[in-house]
Amino acid sequence: MFLKVVNTVLVTATLAGAVYLYNVKYEVAAYRTHLKTLENQVVAEGEAINDLNAEWSYLNRPERLKVLAGRYLALEPVHAEQIVTMENLPGRTRDFSPDLSAPLGGYAGIGSATSRIQ
Repeated sequence: MFLKVVNTVLVTATLAGAVYLYNVKYEVAAYRTHLKTLENQVVAEGEAINDLNAEWSYLNRPERLKVLAGRYLALEPVHAEQIVTMENLPGRTRDFSPDLSAPLGGYAGIGSATSRIQ
């Protein structure tokens, strides 16, 4: 009697283990498929980045930019008299005082005279 119960438990455990392993096997296969898809996407994105870097280098060639700047920008060479030092620049006026009599807008002007916060 005892051996029948032990055998039944062992056979049931073996079948449960087989079903579990079967399930795990197919889950791993699904994960591998998904991983391969992600790896392919990473490779494709890397190739796209390389293509964009090559295009950026092509578009930023100095001779091309010189032609475009000449065509679309009205740039002229810098003359010596345009270069100044900090001492030659006009200074700011120091008598600036803000106008504090103007009313404040929004919530900024509310409660200034009647504030209960002390």
